[in-house]
Amino acid sequence: GSAETRVSLQPAEDRPMFGGGGSVEVKDDGSFALRNVSPGTYRISFYSSGSGSEDLYLQSARLGDADLLDTDLEIRPGQTLGQLELVASAKSARVEGSVGDDRGKPLSGIQVVLVPDSRRRSITRLFKMVTTDQNGRFTLRGIAPGEYKVFAFEDLEFGAQYDPDFLRQHEEKGKPVSLGENSRESLTLKFTPSS
Repeated sequence: GSAETRVSLQPAEDRPMFGGGGSVEVKDDGSFALRNVSPGTYRISFYSSGSGSEDLYLQSARLGDADLLDTDLEIRPGQTLGQLELVASAKSARVEGSVGDDRGKPLSGIQVVLVPDSRRRSITRLFKMVTTDQNGRFTLRGIAPGEYKVFAFEDLEFGAQYDPDFLRQHEEKGKPVSLGENSRESLTLKFTPSS
């Protein structure tokens, strides 16, 4: 299938679900139009499929002279919105590594979650999650530069990684990483299965 890029507005007060305030396809010339958006507060997210798309991150989001990259978009009744300009960059960071038990035996099926620093935890697109393969290995791609923590969980409840209370309970288990453009980090995570 051909690659496609979609832009969507997600209601800010909801727990993250994919879709939400309508999602539109970006045309080949890079333009898109979000129509009939109800007044409210939204987060901008974009999704891309196709070759190389897993390494893209949203580098900038502007509406007129307002920077919306790390803030919500507020749409008031009767407001006319100008041009929303989004810039995606392929100079994202990548974190790879493995998860093993105390004896170094690789653990498969462990959920590895990348969580942004506390200032940016309302921005759900910055979170990443993968499951370790049969050799206990994982790769997190398409990461925007910044400060993060990497966690290893077993049987993570759906969406729990976005819950501030849940993260506070587990904060000290996260391994800090600082990532710049094109950063490549390799981590070995130790994990004690609960069973």
